Amino acid sequence: ALQTLEVAVREVPDSSELWRQLLTVYGQLQDTKGQQQCHRKLAQLSGSTANERLAYGEVLMNEGSLWEAREHFEKVLQTDPGNVQALVKLATCWRQDHSKEGHLDEARRLFERVVQLSPGNAEALEGAAYCNRKKNNLEQAVLLYQQCLQVKSNAEGPLYYLGEILYRQHRHPECQHYLTRLVEMDCSSEYKIVALYLLAKSHVSLDEYAEAEKHARAGLNMKPNHPHTLFILALVKNRIADYDASIT
Repeated sequence: ALQTLEVAVREVPDSSELWRQLLTVYGQLQDTKGQQQCHRKLAQLSGSTANERLAYGEVLMNEGSLWEAREHFEKVLQTDPGNVQALVKLATCWRQDHSKEGHLDEARRLFERVVQLSPGNAEALEGAAYCNRKKNNLEQAVLLYQQCLQVKSNAEGPLYYLGEILYRQHRHPECQHYLTRLVEMDCSSEYKIVALYLLAKSHVSLDEYAEAEKHARAGLNMKPNHPHTLFILALVKNRIADYDASIT
């Protein structure tokens, strides 16, 4: 089938249907280069469907070709302005494009538009929360991360970043609430280590040294040489006047 279609597109290069069939075969063979060739040809022929444009745009985005990816997402939106999938992908594209001034503002605008169209869209909620957090709009970020948890109660990123923001705002009981939820579930080790460290710091801030030590030791059980957690444990021992332990 592959050889037949390759011959066919050479003989009839302007047939969108043949290129689409060839794209399907390349997809089955997981031939990325072949799929890209088909996507480019379909785009030139204006024969790409919305889903094909979105799929190809995502490939380009993952390869770092952000400008070209945006073109594909924007073409989908020209004919379907309310296409939620295209809006999310375009917002994600802007979020990643650190070369463009104001890229986070544009990403935030698009993510928030998706939230208006689809209030339960977890990807858009988390994307909008990220943009607000990076822009230091912390109260709005907190509200959006909380909305993320209403959609998916065990979302690791929102649980951690809620804890981080609330720690920075010295709202320790709330900070500890979210971080404890995170460490008590089956989360990734990466999130668990940083959450335990932040929990230990939060308890130190409240002079709750036994709890601080418990979380610091739990973190060190997972990553024994974590320098920041080692420092927190030494600080705890110093505060409770266990000088020998703080030195070792």
